[in-house]
Amino acid sequence: MQSTLICLFAGGHILLEGVPGLGKTLFFNTLARATSVGFRRISFAADLLPKDVIGIEKFDADTKEVELVVKGPLHTNILLADELNRARTSSKGSVLEPMEEGQVTTELGGTYKLGDMFMVVATQNPVETEGTFDLGRAEKDRFLMMVRIAYPKPNDEVEILYRYGAVREKPLVKPVMTEQEILTSRKTILEQVHVDLAAPG
Repeated sequence: MQSTLICLFAGGHILLEGVPGLGKTLFFNTLARATSVGFRRISFAADLLPKDVIGIEKFDADTKEVELVVKGPLHTNILLADELNRARTSSKGSVLEPMEEGQVTTELGGTYKLGDMFMVVATQNPVETEGTFDLGRAEKDRFLMMVRIAYPKPNDEVEILYRYGAVREKPLVKPVMTEQEILTSRKTILEQVHVDLAAPG
C-alpha cells in the first residue's frame, strides 16, 4: 500500500476506512516484520480503559512517584488501533495524545515517552455505526492521510485464494530495513524535500 509507505517515511499516521476481513492486520504485521520493528494491535470497544492501552501503574507512597510496571500495547513501533471510533474519549486520548506529543500522560500523573519510531494505523468500519463515536475534526487532523479500502476486484479475489487459500501459517518475511534506517530516511526527507505552500499566481 503506497499510502502507508508514504506515511511511514514521512513520520505520519494513517486512518483506514474499510470493512473487516480485508487483510489490514496481516498487512501491517508483515510491514513490521519486513522493517524489523515492533507491532501491536488493540481492538477498541466502548468498555476499553486507558490502562488497557497504556499499561498498569504503581503509585509509590514513599516517593510520591508513579511507575509503569506493566507496559501496554501502546509501547511499540507500529500500533494498529482497530475500530478506533468505538472507543470513548478517555481511551481514544491514550492514542491520540502520543500521536501528537510523542508521549502519553495518565490520570495518576505519570508521563511516558514513546520511541522515535512510532506510527499509529487506525481503522474504522464505515458500515456498522451503532455504538461508535465519530472522530472529531481535531482528532482526524492527527492523521497524515485517510484512505478508504474497498473489496478486491473479483479477479484479484480469485488470485488471493489461489495463492493463499491453503496457508495456515504466516509466510516467511525477510527483513529489508531496520528501525534506524527508517529514522535516517525520515531525517533525509525532512532535510532535502521542500514543499512550497505558496498560492499559485
